[in-house]
Formats: sequence, C-alpha cells, structure tokens
Amino acid sequence: MLTDPYLTVYEDWNSWGYFSLSFRVTSAEGKVFFLRKYQLDWTRNSPTTHTIAPGEKYLLKVDFQPKVWPGIITMKGTKTDFQLKAVFNEPSPEKLKIPMNPDVWAGHVVSSPLLVHIRFPRKLTNPYPGTDLEDFTKIAE
Repeated sequence: MLTDPYLTVYEDWNSWGYFSLSFRVTSAEGKVFFLRKYQLDWTRNSPTTHTIAPGEKYLLKVDFQPKVWPGIITMKGTKTDFQLKAVFNEPSPEKLKIPMNPDVWAGHVVSSPLLVHIRFPRKLTNPYPGTDLEDFTKIAE
C-alpha cells in the first residue's frame, strides 16, 4: 500500500489487524479462490499500530502455510499459474462493534494483479481435520 497522507493501520500480529490481509487468486482455468487466515485463539493481544509515512510502502511477508492459510489446499489440483491480488481491508469501528483507535485508517484497497507460479507439495493435507476448508476461500472483495 503506497500512501499520500500519513496512514495508521493495525499490525498483523494482533486480532485487530490479523485478518486485514487476504487474497483473491484466479487460476489459469478462471476459477477464483479467496484466501483468508485461519482463526487464532488469542493468548496475547494488544491493538498495536504501524504508521505509514507519505510515499512509504507497507509490506507484509506472506508464507502460504496451510496452518495459516488453509484455503490454499483447495487450490491443489488446478494448474500452477495464478493471478494474485492482495486485498487489504480495515473495517470501520461500527462494523467490528469493538472500540478502536480513531486514528486508524478504515477502508478497502486491492492491489494490481500479479502473475505467480505456485508449486504445491506432493503431500498437502488439511491441518484442521473436520473443518470445511471451503470456508477459508469465501470472503467479500
């Protein structure tokens, strides 16, 4: 995310910012997958923020491990070339129904598409038996 004014967003290690980043992935066959993170049990949690200066980029390292991004498993079996868009969504305080820092930006932004090649391991299994992984591919853009 490249900013013009200063923007403050919640950091992704806490429950306020953990779900802000998701992905819209389109396979070579045209099938669309929406990837989001798996729910965590929060043992330590605090609404810490990161301020992005004008012209600064906000970069997050993403490792599509099935324990974090279980919807990735539903993509196995499709061709390995995909178009990927990052979706960054900070809901408004009213939508979350929790007290939030009024200085934190609320909004929705989608990146330009990026063509990626994903190599799936031979053994890619559901890390959460009994969980419907399709639930992790359904989000609104």
